[in-house]
Amino acid sequence: ADNALDQEWQLVPVGDGSYKVLNRTSQQQLAVPSGSQGAQLVQASDDNATDTQWRFVPTGSGSYTLSSPSDGLLADVSGGSKSSGAPVIQWPANGGTNQKWTLVPVPDPNVAYRVENLATGGRLDVDNDSTADGAHLLQYSDNGQADQKWTFVRQASGAYTIVNANSGKLVNVPGPTTTAGTQLI
Repeated sequence: ADNALDQEWQLVPVGDGSYKVLNRTSQQQLAVPSGSQGAQLVQASDDNATDTQWRFVPTGSGSYTLSSPSDGLLADVSGGSKSSGAPVIQWPANGGTNQKWTLVPVPDPNVAYRVENLATGGRLDVDNDSTADGAHLLQYSDNGQADQKWTFVRQASGAYTIVNANSGKLVNVPGPTTTAGTQLI
């Protein structure tokens, strides 16, 4: 995976439980070229027809099947291949893992996010709304302030830097340490 925008898709609700699946590079939609079993999926311009709409059906394991309302067939990696460049086709439901898909969120660098702890519900917060270098990060209840909002900026390596919306400062581990329990700044 090259992590390029051609591998990123946006879901646009249609209103009936279906979604248009829009490619972020081409702005075209995931589409069914024909109603025939085994047809390779393509991208196509929006025609407002069911051949460019998809239902995301939970499998119970955190993944989904992508079902076309036009013919009921599922998006399927042909033959269960693990090779890059393997065709994605439409195929009848068979319970195979090659028909299960997960949605992996990609942070948008133009959108600020609240970072919330799953166990406690606390927000990642800059102590006392500080804009100073070395200010401590802590958990705090939701206060709606900018010091609890963060943007994620993608680096050439594929990693992200986390930037505070209030101060413009990056989340950092002080010094070259790998010690457990080190206070983030």
